[in-house]
Amino acid sequence: MVVAALDYRHQRYLDFLLNDSPPAGIASILHIFDKLEQWMKAFAPHGCMSMNAVAAFPDDTVIASSVQKHKQEVQDFLGQQSQREDLATAIFLLHEGVTSSWPVLGTHAITSAQSTLSTLLEEDK
Repeated sequence: MVVAALDYRHQRYLDFLLNDSPPAGIASILHIFDKLEQWMKAFAPHGCMSMNAVAAFPDDTVIASSVQKHKQEVQDFLGQQSQREDLATAIFLLHEGVTSSWPVLGTHAITSAQSTLSTLLEEDK
């Protein structure tokens, strides 16, 4: 049941991030982080459901596998949407930093991540 909920939420999350998104590129990835803020406020005020599931069931390999797949797909998605697959891991780490720190930092996590993203994407053109 937990895995089904995680799988459903995964697709819902990616669809949410793409809603009203500009074409792939810097604008798209900054938009995704705006959408991430909305998601955290509305659907994940206590942090990432996937990581919470792993914490609640640390020895469950099926849940761990589902979460691993979700995280890899999010990383790939971020690389594609930014058109900077070479920076997919760095962008993913910023994404994960937001979801992990949201309960403590709130909106400041988003503004810091977006500032870092702008610098990273502009410097590496």
